Amino acid sequence: MIATIPIFRGEPNVSLTTVWTIPNGHRVVAKTLVLSNFSGAAKTFSLKVIPQGASDSAEWYVLENYSVPSGNPSILELQLAIEGGDRIQIAGQAGVRCYLSGIETDI
Repeated sequence: MIATIPIFRGEPNVSLTTVWTIPNGHRVVAKTLVLSNFSGAAKTFSLKVIPQGASDSAEWYVLENYSVPSGNPSILELQLAIEGGDRIQIAGQAGVRCYLSGIETDI
């Protein structure tokens, strides 16, 4: 089955936090990341995908301290394949809001 899903929506923690571990037997393609910041000054956002069984390391950053300008939302189109057992981690400074969506499939 293929379904479009919200992976995360809301205000991320300031420190990297696992928001989802992909279930074994599934694959997710992260498609769209919408970041907003209405705090008045630029803020940062980070996204990391850690493969199943891998140690946490800087090499797994997809976005590290990405600058989110104040004002209009930033929309990033992704084609990020994430396998079962992989962990998605995000972090953002106070004032950043995030909506990450994708497609989940059984494999």
